[in-house]
Amino acid sequence: MSSPSTQLETEFKQAQQFVQSGPAESEPSNEQKLLFYAYFKQATEGPNTGKRPGAFDLIKRAKYDAWKKLGEMTKDEAMKGYIANLEKSSPNGRNSLQTKVVQPDLLRGKVAVVTGGGSGICKVITEYLAYHGANTVIISRTLSKLEQAAKEINQLANNGTECFPVNADVRDYKALSEAFDKALKKFGRIDILINGSAGNFLCPASQLSSGGFKTVLEIDTVGTFHSSKLAYDKYMKKHGGNIVNLSMTLHNTASIMQVHAGCAKSAIDTMTKHLAVEWGLDGVRVNSIQIGPIEGTEGFSRLLPKEELDKYKKTIPLQRFGQPIDIARMVLFLVSDAASYITAAIIPVEGASQYTTNNIYGYPEVLQMSKM
Repeated sequence: MSSPSTQLETEFKQAQQFVQSGPAESEPSNEQKLLFYAYFKQATEGPNTGKRPGAFDLIKRAKYDAWKKLGEMTKDEAMKGYIANLEKSSPNGRNSLQTKVVQPDLLRGKVAVVTGGGSGICKVITEYLAYHGANTVIISRTLSKLEQAAKEINQLANNGTECFPVNADVRDYKALSEAFDKALKKFGRIDILINGSAGNFLCPASQLSSGGFKTVLEIDTVGTFHSSKLAYDKYMKKHGGNIVNLSMTLHNTASIMQVHAGCAKSAIDTMTKHLAVEWGLDGVRVNSIQIGPIEGTEGFSRLLPKEELDKYKKTIPLQRFGQPIDIARMVLFLVSDAASYITAAIIPVEGASQYTTNNIYGYPEVLQMSKM
């Protein structure tokens, strides 16, 4: 029988997964979101002893204050507070925790490499794979950020899995090859590859430099090929495996100020089909996820005009923005045996937004303004 402390930790971990799973029957208030943050920090790090952020950083300041208010609250009390806050913000949440669609150890013994896994959607994907039993390797350019992300991923999973950070630029084939060698030396296998490294910005085609266009294609398209080829050559050719490429819907209908990203993602989707056909004989499945508007990410805040967000959300058939966990769930499905006969698939996870929200920047006015 589990000890009371162990049982509480299990319920706490389940509560975290439910909170991350996106909107429940009602969206938590800002106050409840701050409480989730504060209870989590208190339960995992103890009392807040840090320095209060500056007055101009309002979000970090609010988080700091919420955590500070918990004072010397114990770890167990903080975990109970987190669970209670879930029950308050989502009355059905506690019961939902007990209904497992996917077994927590689904990927036990597997190893997943995630490029771009130190931040944003790819970090949540890594957390989700780790939570379901996979050892993970996150690859990006800045080691310090990767090390912090790995620490947080290990802390969240808390199930004996390990997240291993390796810095490399996906554009540099030699450096990336060395990163894959380190992953194999560490874990001895690479069962799953998630290609998530990407670069993007808004720019009309008429003002886009050759260098800017080339950079995005090198990170997104060439980087995806580099890592896919390395995973195949070094392990999957003899052992099989799963590759999931992260794409977007930009090229399906054409979006203004995104010719560089649209071309890069279109090439990735085409690459997905070619690799699936060629490598399927070796037991390698290759699929692509077309990502829609995902709330709470750097790309979301940088690429979408803040003053248009409410209006934009109302045009989405499902009446909400996506959450990183929506993408993570599709990734988990695609790399699982439940998708064993799915390959060369290009799967949109965007709430049908591509059919109703195209060119939200104000067409053609924004292009006319850019020429002034």
